Amino acid sequence: MAGQTGQSNQISDLKLKFSYWYVSHKLQLRRGLVIFLIVLSVGLFSYSIFSAVMTLFVYDQAYRDSINSLTVNLIDYQYFHEKNKPQDLEILGLDVIQGTENQYDFVVKIFNGNEKWVVRSAVAQLVNNNEVIAEKNFFVYPSEVKYVIFFNQAEANPNSSQIRIAKVGWRHYLKFADFAASRLDFEISEIEFKSPRDLNLGGKLPVSLLTFKIKNNTPYDYWQVGLYMVLLSSQKVGGANYLALEKFLSGQTRPVEMRWYESLPPVYEIEIIPEVDILNSASYMPPQP
Repeated sequence: MAGQTGQSNQISDLKLKFSYWYVSHKLQLRRGLVIFLIVLSVGLFSYSIFSAVMTLFVYDQAYRDSINSLTVNLIDYQYFHEKNKPQDLEILGLDVIQGTENQYDFVVKIFNGNEKWVVRSAVAQLVNNNEVIAEKNFFVYPSEVKYVIFFNQAEANPNSSQIRIAKVGWRHYLKFADFAASRLDFEISEIEFKSPRDLNLGGKLPVSLLTFKIKNNTPYDYWQVGLYMVLLSSQKVGGANYLALEKFLSGQTRPVEMRWYESLPPVYEIEIIPEVDILNSASYMPPQP
């Protein structure tokens, strides 16, 4: 009991001392609190004045400038368009082949140098003295060399006629080579060309004969597959022809014969180019039952 009484007296003494100190310094504490509040109020008021000045004369002008800049076109769309537009089709060559009865074949070689652009449609015009003599519609795949041929032209001057490309319709297409690989898989074999001398047919007609086989290795049946056959003599085209194969089924092999009935120069190389519009759903036959 004596220990508890001593501890209680000690706590009471501490309270008395604190109370005495508080009463003695009460006025000083109040004065210090008032001074602190005044200083805090002055500081907050000063900061408010400073913020208002900055907002009106600094931040407000920057804000107005940023708002005004929203109506300004910061993107150079013309540069972007010029940078990303496809390159024009390139005419690699024009060869004129004399046929019968003062008629001529005009063989045009066109190149699409764009890897990501397909020419879905274009028009090749045979022009003579600024007059369009004939027109051919065609399409060109990315990085493809295309032949466009004007057959049996009697009105065009072989020395002054020109080729003009018009109405080019572009389509952007990524990874076209992957898409086309299985759809343009045609195998050409057993190519043989026989000149009139090789055929030894007699008579006055200088008949030449081209034979070959073509196999449809694609998994698709096509309503029609075109074939351009170009005979090269040195660096020029010596003869050209076109044939359409109807209902060319998957896995099918077709023998092809093509004859020329006019004199041809010596033939050193033969190009056979299949043509089918694989981007047109109408090119595909429906699955067979």
